[in-house]
Amino acid sequence: MMIENIQNVIINIAEIVLVYARLKKLFLAFKINFVQANMVVKELQITEEAKYLSYAIFNPDVPDNNPGHLLMKNYHDIISKYNK
Repeated sequence: MMIENIQNVIINIAEIVLVYARLKKLFLAFKINFVQANMVVKELQITEEAKYLSYAIFNPDVPDNNPGHLLMKNYHDIISKYNK
């Protein structure tokens, strides 16, 4: 459980850093031109996968067939392969 909590914190930090980088890119794009700024805004839109995943992270009692739970299981399986 402790390792899973640490992994969740790392994922959340990575997402925050990614959003910060995209926001920084957005502000720079406003200085350059409007078209590039619109492209960055599209990058900032949250995908369905990210919504499901964030819901599952903050609601650990979601059912096993919930899309977010399935994504978390997939990521956990990938991470566990590297931890061996």
